[in-house]
Amino acid sequence: MKPIAQLIGADSNVYNLIGIVVRSLAEAECDEERKEECPLRFQCLTERQRRCLLIKDFQSKIPACQSYGDVLNLMQEYVEVE
Repeated sequence: MKPIAQLIGADSNVYNLIGIVVRSLAEAECDEERKEECPLRFQCLTERQRRCLLIKDFQSKIPACQSYGDVLNLMQEYVEVE
């Protein structure tokens, strides 16, 4: 299960939304589904390193987004939007 990000009702500035997603990822625990996606199943990492890895992965994909909608779609790959 993905972490929950409270985006609905938040200031819709894309940078604000990115910050909310990053905070949600930072506060979340790595679940079994995420471990299955990792080839090493995160065995080499501490819980904090797992969260940092997800955040870095999310942030590295933002520059490739061509529109506001692309960024929103990317966010939904990492968090459940509420």
